[in-house]
Amino acid sequence: MVLFIRRIYIHKAFVQELTQWKEKQAHLLVEFTDNTENLQIFQDSPLQLTTPMVSNQKIKLKKECLRH
Repeated sequence: MVLFIRRIYIHKAFVQELTQWKEKQAHLLVEFTDNTENLQIFQDSPLQLTTPMVSNQKIKLKKECLRH
């Protein structure tokens, strides 16, 4: 039997960004649920997402966050 170990490295800045996002989402969802740790939200889109679409959306979200 051969076992392969795969290591995945996540950039520290990305982890910090995800942590901030998680905290913000918990604050926004507190009126709907008391347990955001186990909450699962699914989003479906009829459009196939492309890299430019995701990049453009990320830029828009960052601009929106800076305004608040």
